[in-house]
Amino acid sequence: AVKRVVRYLQGTKVYMLTYRKVDHSEVIGYSDADLGGCTDSRKSITGLVFLLSG
Repeated sequence: AVKRVVRYLQGTKVYMLTYRKVDHSEVIGYSDADLGGCTDSRKSITGLVFLLSG
């Protein structure tokens, strides 16, 4: 599995993120939690996502 990740990273190292200048920026955050919801391990699961300018 590690070799596959390394090959993927080598094949995509020329990709980049570009941002345009905007007059205003907005950050929106979402979160979710399932406290002890996994019936096998009783572990909690949380997730976060943040959006910058939509």
